[in-house]
Amino acid sequence: MDNFKQLAMKKAIPAVFLILIVHSIAASAAISIDSINKKQLNIGDKLTVSYNLTSSSETEVLFKLTLRCSSFDLSYYTIPVGLKVSTNKSIVAPPLTVNSQMQGNCFVKAQVQSTDNTLTEEMESDTFGITNEIGVKLETNGKSFLPGEKLEINGALEQSFSPLRAVMISLDKQAISLWTSSDTFNKTIDLSKTMKSGEHTITAAVNDSHGNKGTAEATITIAQVPTSILANTEKDRFDPGETIKTHTVLLDQANDSMNGTINVRIVSGQKKDIFASDVESGGTLEHETEPSLPPGIYTIKAASMGVKAEKKIVINTVEKAAALFDRKRTITVKNTGNVDYGKYTDIRLSTDDGKELSLVKKLKLKPGEETSFDLYTEFPANTYTISFSSEGQRQEFPGIATQDQRSFPKKAFDGIKGVTGMVVGTSASEGFLFKRPFLALLTVMAIVVLIFIIYKGERQRRKELAQKTIEALREDNIIPIKGGDDTTDETLNRDQHKKFVEDMLKEKQFK
Repeated sequence: MDNFKQLAMKKAIPAVFLILIVHSIAASAAISIDSINKKQLNIGDKLTVSYNLTSSSETEVLFKLTLRCSSFDLSYYTIPVGLKVSTNKSIVAPPLTVNSQMQGNCFVKAQVQSTDNTLTEEMESDTFGITNEIGVKLETNGKSFLPGEKLEINGALEQSFSPLRAVMISLDKQAISLWTSSDTFNKTIDLSKTMKSGEHTITAAVNDSHGNKGTAEATITIAQVPTSILANTEKDRFDPGETIKTHTVLLDQANDSMNGTINVRIVSGQKKDIFASDVESGGTLEHETEPSLPPGIYTIKAASMGVKAEKKIVINTVEKAAALFDRKRTITVKNTGNVDYGKYTDIRLSTDDGKELSLVKKLKLKPGEETSFDLYTEFPANTYTISFSSEGQRQEFPGIATQDQRSFPKKAFDGIKGVTGMVVGTSASEGFLFKRPFLALLTVMAIVVLIFIIYKGERQRRKELAQKTIEALREDNIIPIKGGDDTTDETLNRDQHKKFVEDMLKEKQFK
């Protein structure tokens, strides 16, 4: 700022003085010219020449000034001067306004000539320049700034006169105009809060009514400040067991990516973390969810350097099961969804001759739970193709040979089912009763009632047959009516009769 104070305190030099001194030496005059005080003049500056003449005798002379430039030559001042003995004569030539035609390297030529043309003396000044370029200096109140800070711009002009000047200050796409009639200017501006990070150039352009112009530049650096995080996933809804890919980017004040470590968490609706990890800005995290992950809304939370972001995702409700077979005898059904599985499972076994058996059971499995079935104790011995269906998905296991290890009651019950056509030769997925479970229940109840009626009738028939056999034996005097002793217990007689009848029946059956 010292340069600006010196420049502000220094008054512009309004003229250039040429001092011409004529000495009378015998019958001649000598001319000496001082150097030009300023080496550079602007258009509009005033070029003024002053001189002193002395003579040892009384004489009349003509004093001439000529401006000579690169492509310009002008005799702009001539005046007669009467000199007296030992007298100094001071003369100031009218100022000459510098114009654009005079641009280039110039000098002033001074000439003294007697009126009788008997005396001529010449001398040239040092070279000086005439230009339309204004010297401009530019400074700021610092080199590094944060977005939104105040920036002070100070400028100084190097010009020998002070007309009204227009100053245009440019910073990125921002342009500020101001006027100054002094040799300095200043302006304070608020930097944009979304200004891009990195180096920025400030330009000050100055021009005046004479066509003089000048520019200066200063460089500042804007810091990169994190302001937001971008967190994206490929989609918003996921099935349990799917992989969630989260792409995260740390953004600065201008929404440009920047370096930094981002902490990413996936939080359930109960505020519990199911995943947490760090990733560099611009990276992608992958998290394979559990197949039993409960359905609902989950939140992806990203944080870095005080900046946070959230994104909602949905875990879908999936109710399904899958069959696992050990290739021997056990088939396991597992709940592979994320909610309780409470549906009927349909395990079908088909033979090469087209017969189909079905194991339909209502399952109640929590997510991840499983239940197993032993094919040896469920189905007759044969070679089957086992198929399992759940939620539109079908699994098949061909060429599975079983052994019949069913219990006697199960064989009997399966036989009844076979007679009724509910299993053997009936498609489990297309059967009439399978599609109507209530009617199937009534049918089973009717079968049970029928078995009870048949059993009761058979019992009654055997009872009647036994009674007829006893009567026949009595008629043949084989069974005594009473014992020999009147005091014999009637109960004892009845037991004896019963045992005798049973022995006779066994003998007849054996025969």
